[in-house]
Amino acid sequence: MLSFLSRKSGNSSKIEKVLLKNKSREQSLGAATEQEIRKELLKAEAEIRLKHAPMRREEELASVEDALESIIQILEFRAGACSCPDSFVGKGSSQDPVCIETESGSLEDPICIDDKSPDKVTAPAKKKAKKAKSDTTIAGRRRPELTWYDRSIGVYLYLHPSIYGLLPTDDMRYNSVGVAVGADGDTVRKWVSLKDKGSEHHVSIWYSIVKDMKWSDVKRKFPKEWTAQFDIADDGNVLEQLTPFRDVAAKSQSIIVTKASEGRMANPKARSVESSKNKNVKNVNLTYGKNHRATKRIERKDRGQARAYLAQSQAVEEMVQNRWNEGDPTTRMEVYDMLRCREDCAEGTDFYNSYLAARKGSQLAMFLSRILKRIHFSHRKNSIGQKIPENWRAMAVENVEEVRKVFIEAGVDVVVNADQTFIKFYPEVEYVLAPSGAKRVGGKMNADDKAGFTVMVTAELNASKLLPPFIVYNGTKKKDAQDLERTLWWKYRNWSDAPGRTAKVTFQKKHWFDEDITIEYLEFLLEYYPREIIGLVWDACKAHSTPLVLAFIDQHPRLVVVGIYGGLTSIIQVCDLIANKDLKQAIRKGYYKWRTNFIANKKAEIEREGGSPNNARIKFKMPIDEMTVIVEDGVKEFNIQQHSVDSVRKMFRKVDQDPWNDCKAEFEAHLNSLTENSMYKTLDNNNRAADLDES
Repeated sequence: MLSFLSRKSGNSSKIEKVLLKNKSREQSLGAATEQEIRKELLKAEAEIRLKHAPMRREEELASVEDALESIIQILEFRAGACSCPDSFVGKGSSQDPVCIETESGSLEDPICIDDKSPDKVTAPAKKKAKKAKSDTTIAGRRRPELTWYDRSIGVYLYLHPSIYGLLPTDDMRYNSVGVAVGADGDTVRKWVSLKDKGSEHHVSIWYSIVKDMKWSDVKRKFPKEWTAQFDIADDGNVLEQLTPFRDVAAKSQSIIVTKASEGRMANPKARSVESSKNKNVKNVNLTYGKNHRATKRIERKDRGQARAYLAQSQAVEEMVQNRWNEGDPTTRMEVYDMLRCREDCAEGTDFYNSYLAARKGSQLAMFLSRILKRIHFSHRKNSIGQKIPENWRAMAVENVEEVRKVFIEAGVDVVVNADQTFIKFYPEVEYVLAPSGAKRVGGKMNADDKAGFTVMVTAELNASKLLPPFIVYNGTKKKDAQDLERTLWWKYRNWSDAPGRTAKVTFQKKHWFDEDITIEYLEFLLEYYPREIIGLVWDACKAHSTPLVLAFIDQHPRLVVVGIYGGLTSIIQVCDLIANKDLKQAIRKGYYKWRTNFIANKKAEIEREGGSPNNARIKFKMPIDEMTVIVEDGVKEFNIQQHSVDSVRKMFRKVDQDPWNDCKAEFEAHLNSLTENSMYKTLDNNNRAADLDES
């Protein structure tokens, strides 16, 4: 892009020369209009991009616009249209610029604008130039700072022998990389030089990233026109070229080491937060020189005491980690009991007096919290989930193969995944802000925390979206109604016909799916897809396999249904993996907006009646209409996000339920990632041990 041109001294006159190549017979650009100038600039930009490929960054669009405006001012000055911009007076007169090649030829020597004769192109001016703006600014804006991942890509280009690694001089390599990534040649030299003072700190940061970097990671940052000129395999690396830097990197530990890093942890605070959450990220201070203030502080004699009670700390670490790896996470109380049983924690010891004696509960809790933070653990609420079968991996592969086989043989036109999820009518948060030390936390706002309803969430592979929600509220079921016209079902039977409304609303006495509600849902699908053959994947709910439901499916050949084996929903159920959590968060967000308005209106009503709104107890009552709209808006918000992330389609392929594409590699990677979870890993290891015993 042209943004990098405006940052190089002398390049403003080079761009002018590109334009003059097509107007060699003309002595002036006075007759050229601004539109014609822009056209020539865009043409020159296209030529330059074929040889110089700056990385794609969001800031580039704004940078190009700024560069174009600045260059146009120069051209208008040559045509006598305006005065010369101060930011370009004398620019490029004292330094040799980098040669820029175009399809029209090579621009080797800079040209400048004579102050006395605007239409005359002369050699570089010898008189002292005015002080120009800093080279780190672009038309008044500071240049965007490169992330460490972007800098690592520059190092890869510098080292790779098929790109810039075999250029005759180091300066040419520095400048070429600088043009590609949007940096100065001197800056690139600081990244890779082993001679410059302080360069070892840069090496220690990018070494671990470049070591794992492949050509497939690099080329996606550049235009295809530029990467096509290099005949490099996707797994091409620079491990051999990294040999001179290996010792330097080993002496100084990396600031951050991460798998598949995108350079988003350039901020120190972000590195600290990421390292506390992700075990693959390590946040370690650099090794500074002898005169650095950090080193001096470490060498001070009064730098603080060493960590106390190392044996007890190590015992806690081993217990917490081992229990997690065994699939049986421990609790705070179990850790406390373990410490009380140790001999070095018995009554009378220093540890007992510090942490286990009477009224030392807060100190003991802090002792454990510090250990948990050190080993990247935290105190979490125990989640309730399905029981996972021991041979879950083999079952998942078999189940997915069945889905693909059935759908391919039936020739389905559309593939959907359905999963019912319970949603609270009043999804209040469990934690609130309260004064420290308060004995009782609560308020005057009352809501029925047990009231709820069921939503059948349906994700479609073809369009990568969620279908309109199928909602089941508490009420008389259509089949059980004695006077149908007096039921809520009758009132909401045509809800989706109203403008802007999409949901299908029905009722059941316990808001759950029985065989009648399941048949209503299948009728909803047949109506939504009036001609297509529907491939439906859902879980092993009892209501899905009753004789009445199976008979309905047999009567409608456009329904091709495959069930997910018991215990595998957390592994291959698309909606459970990608949609349910996001939908519930959107519903809670909409609920709190309604809650705020409801409280304000209720207080205003109490005040009009002469009461005291601050002392009144308010009970929430959410109308079905309001909640239905909130659910619909949650689905719409999710689908809007799909325009950019396309996560539904990706998840179908991740679990290999796309009958039109081979996604076995993605599915295998998904199963491998699950084995990192202690529960799945333990079950997998037990299953392998059982296989070995049988053999």
